[in-house]
Amino acid sequence: MATVKIKIKNMVCDRCKRVVAEELQQLGYTVVQVELGEAELSTEKEVIDLEQVREVLKNNGFELLDDRKTQLIEKVKLAIIDLVHTVGEQEIQVNTSAYIAAKIGMEYNYLSTLFSSSEGITIEKYVILQRIERAKELLVYDELSLKEIAYHWVTVVWRICQTSLRK
Repeated sequence: MATVKIKIKNMVCDRCKRVVAEELQQLGYTVVQVELGEAELSTEKEVIDLEQVREVLKNNGFELLDDRKTQLIEKVKLAIIDLVHTVGEQEIQVNTSAYIAAKIGMEYNYLSTLFSSSEGITIEKYVILQRIERAKELLVYDELSLKEIAYHWVTVVWRICQTSLRK
């Protein structure tokens, strides 16, 4: 029995993990584990039909990642999503660049240059966009009031200003 890990782009939530698992099972693969950005498959077949997997993923808004640089960029995005969505309130004490470098295990300057050249925006701008999306989610689903979100944002912005002024 062969076991293979595949890297997947555009997975951002638990629903994405469920969709990927269901689609891969429908193709006849045994899904060992699905995490954001990757799936581990087990199969009786000698070779996994990557073109078939690629097509199914594409039909659901995902993309199979082949090259190393694209995989790194996706890891950066997932680290940022984890920072903004999971770390949440603790984010105030977390240095974004240190968090990303530690999560991926590579030097931040390299990741930042690679990300900017590929995506056309800086990691910092991407973090801000993710924070805005998170604030929208919190408002739409009534998880926090506008006052609570504003307080959190002011605290984050204050921390950024303090860091910039020290430099």
